[in-house]
Amino acid sequence: MNTTATFSAIPLQPAKLALFGHNGVAHAVSHLGFQQDDSVGFAQLFNILCKAIPMDTTVRSIKTEGNNITVELASGEKGSAAVNRGIAKYERELLKHSEGLCDLSPQHFAIRTFGRIYGQGISEACTALNLAYSRAILNTVRKFWPETMHDFDNVPNSCGEFLAGCILINDIPVCWMLTINSSEGGIGPNEDSEGNIPVGNKGIIMEKLGMRKIPSLILEGKAYVPALKDQIKATSFFLRWHKDSDNRIVGNAMVNAAQALNLPYMVIDTAYARNDPYLVNESRRVGKKLIELGEQYMKCETSAQRVSIAYEVAKIASEDFGGSIFMSDKIYQTVAGGGLFPGLSAVLSIIVPEEHISQNHQIVYERSDTDNGCILIVKTLENIMQNYQEAIDELNARTLHTSPSTLLDWTIPN
Repeated sequence: MNTTATFSAIPLQPAKLALFGHNGVAHAVSHLGFQQDDSVGFAQLFNILCKAIPMDTTVRSIKTEGNNITVELASGEKGSAAVNRGIAKYERELLKHSEGLCDLSPQHFAIRTFGRIYGQGISEACTALNLAYSRAILNTVRKFWPETMHDFDNVPNSCGEFLAGCILINDIPVCWMLTINSSEGGIGPNEDSEGNIPVGNKGIIMEKLGMRKIPSLILEGKAYVPALKDQIKATSFFLRWHKDSDNRIVGNAMVNAAQALNLPYMVIDTAYARNDPYLVNESRRVGKKLIELGEQYMKCETSAQRVSIAYEVAKIASEDFGGSIFMSDKIYQTVAGGGLFPGLSAVLSIIVPEEHISQNHQIVYERSDTDNGCILIVKTLENIMQNYQEAIDELNARTLHTSPSTLLDWTIPN
């Protein structure tokens, strides 16, 4: 297996392909037992950038002031995030104990510090640390990369950021974009700008760099999917797209790469169905359940009854909400859960067996996720180039010409 590859940081210029990696900060748990590290795609892309310019993410210091956590890396760059309900005494101690740690996955770094993460405002300090560390990594890349474009997410209730640049991978010019999807205060993700959705300020950067006109690979998270547990016996790459909406040439390039490299994988070419009622149905299911529990709670007469219902509400807040809060309805109808703008791309992620959860009770990032991921990504890019005109033709036939401002309007309540 030939895994030799060359990586060079280059100034902004026209590119042939694009890579997108995001961190959905604290989008970690959902209903029916689903769990994920939604920062592994961010880690995979950052790992590739480090092949061109080594960047040290070792934590030099973690400081707290008021409700803010500030992480400083060995690079000298910092990232900060706020905690709505304040930082407790022993949370400050845990933060200090994490100085000297180094990670590629921001979520993994956060759970190494606090033990476990829940989104939706449940694990505020852990979520804020995830965000602060992500920002410190983003600022480190801005410091060392020869030329980048940066902006902040202007989707409502989002404090995310975007950073884009160009890299030469085996002589293939590739545009890349790191995305942070988050809401301030440690309350979880807003992912209307995940994947390669050209919405608002993200869309403006994509248009300036030509990223809407070239095939792309979306690097996603590492997840446990209960519905597929009987089919997954070992940690595997999860290759997904929709054969009627996305770029089949990109998808097939991933499959051929995994086969050539003898890497374990699972492929689904009917994932991410468009105009899917899932998000609306899930929001209604959760809303109805909350109403039912509220009505039951009003009728409670004993402590035992109240405690039981309170626990059910807490489970909904820490788990079920994760299945519907992450994206606006109209955006979801167009790009589905992975944020695939039609015609441009396919998704590379990782799926784990039930044993991973039974042993760890959460998703745990491993260095092989990014090392093997890098090998697979490079081979996929090479495969796309062998069928480049077909990929471009598929893109042109399927993409939409919706403007960044129109997409942004879809995220604003009527």
